[in-house]
Amino acid sequence: PLAGVAVTNFGGGSRRYSSAESYGELVRRRAQELREVAVFEPQYAVWHACYTPVPQVFGGPVALTSEQFLPHLAQLVRDVLEEYRPSFPVCFENAWGVGLDYDDLNTLQGFAEALADLPVGFVLDLGHHLNVRRHLSTPAAACEELESIAEGMEGTGLPAEVLHLHWTPPESPKSREDGSPPDDPTAFFADQDQHRPLVDAKLPQAVRRLRPRWVVHELGAMSLADHDEWLRLQAGALRGEETR
Repeated sequence: PLAGVAVTNFGGGSRRYSSAESYGELVRRRAQELREVAVFEPQYAVWHACYTPVPQVFGGPVALTSEQFLPHLAQLVRDVLEEYRPSFPVCFENAWGVGLDYDDLNTLQGFAEALADLPVGFVLDLGHHLNVRRHLSTPAAACEELESIAEGMEGTGLPAEVLHLHWTPPESPKSREDGSPPDDPTAFFADQDQHRPLVDAKLPQAVRRLRPRWVVHELGAMSLADHDEWLRLQAGALRGEETR
């Protein structure tokens, strides 16, 4: 999957996510990424619809809002798809920071309307959504939130074609009390976003309510054995099986 417009200050600010020297270069880079993805003949590509000003993420001054950012992203998408129009849809995913927010459906709907004539769709990354809502502290609460999002999406008529299914237990470390970023933001994000299996009896009903075309078990295990076990647990829960 393609992560597209996560630019300077995403995570550790690595070169892969650095901003281009000019807007034209940014457009060409994103179009080239789509060309490279097209070699694999995918059913869709994923574009992280976010911008992450690190101080703001950790409680610092608000420098940017989604209402300000998403119209600029929509224009970038139009310019990229004019440079190269893929044969597959480009699906936009919620992530960290400023961008798509499934609690702000009016802004999301405005973004969709700005791209209505283009082959685009939406990804709900449930784990990303939950990572900034730590009060949803149990698997059952996570599933209830998923069903609530599905209900809201029904009201807009916008489908979430893809569901990235995972969560991170809420006992993971929080940001510093003074709102400052950690010394190593990349390690912090990794700790905050562990991509563990979501297992609860309410999961099948919640996913059915969302009606995604694709469900991705986006698990972050660090070994093949753990990945097999995590996949067994989450896939079993999705099928309504009792898992241990």
